[in-house]
Amino acid sequence: MSSAVARRSPTDRPSSPLLTLIDFTIREHTRRRTVFGLVVLMAAVLVVSIFGLDRFAAAAVDYPPALVRVGVAQILVPMVFLQGFILATAAITLAASALAADVESGQILAVLARPVSRTTIVAGRLIGLGVLLVPLAFAVSVIDLVAAYLRTGYTPPNGVAFVASFLAELVAVLSFALLCSATMAPVAAGVTGFVAFGAAWILGFIGAAGAALGNLALVHAATASRLILPSDGLWRHAAYALEPPVGVIAAAGREGAAFIANPFFVGDPQPLAFLAWSVAWLGVVVAATVVTFARRSL
Repeated sequence: MSSAVARRSPTDRPSSPLLTLIDFTIREHTRRRTVFGLVVLMAAVLVVSIFGLDRFAAAAVDYPPALVRVGVAQILVPMVFLQGFILATAAITLAASALAADVESGQILAVLARPVSRTTIVAGRLIGLGVLLVPLAFAVSVIDLVAAYLRTGYTPPNGVAFVASFLAELVAVLSFALLCSATMAPVAAGVTGFVAFGAAWILGFIGAAGAALGNLALVHAATASRLILPSDGLWRHAAYALEPPVGVIAAAGREGAAFIANPFFVGDPQPLAFLAWSVAWLGVVVAATVVTFARRSL
């Protein structure tokens, strides 16, 4: 990391260590074509998704309006699920090695020989990765909404909440993976991030099934997982913002336990207490990353 920064002339460097690290993180992954590959993959997913919306719109010409709205929502939500999975996978992969790889290679010692604190390194890596991934996630979420409107005329009840929750999910996963990177080796950090992310999503599905069956133990297990890693709860809040109101679902004849048990159906928004906890959780995780990395033996 230090050699790449040193090769640039003084006039090319940002004015502070934090900006230098942010700039280096962006340049590093741009040079490796990481962002390019992710953009190509997301573009392919969007093309397939828009094609699916177009085929549904062509087949639903004679459908009742309520059924069309429900149908479009049930296409959008799995689309968002897949897009969120891809972006979260990218976030875990990049963040897992952001700190751990520099420690393992010894490059962090050359960086710390300069007037750069470990807190600055954590902040630079986190912000740099965020600058790479969050704008892409924002663009994807907006394209989802625009494509749904242009191809089917459907407008979700709360597009702003959808976009905000979609981005919050990505930031939560990114922050957790960076915490893993501050405490573990790169491979261990990546595995831990993937397992935690996957477990949270699976427990979310189990909790939805438990709610449909009236099994409180399954519901409480899902709630506990969201308190540990709120990614699933944030995704469900995003999915809820895409769903039509309950009255429309009932008018389309799609109510009942069988429909509620659909893993891609979210009938209720997340409580305000959970959303507030998610904000507090993010602050705690970032602070824990700073403290852990500051105490890590090099």
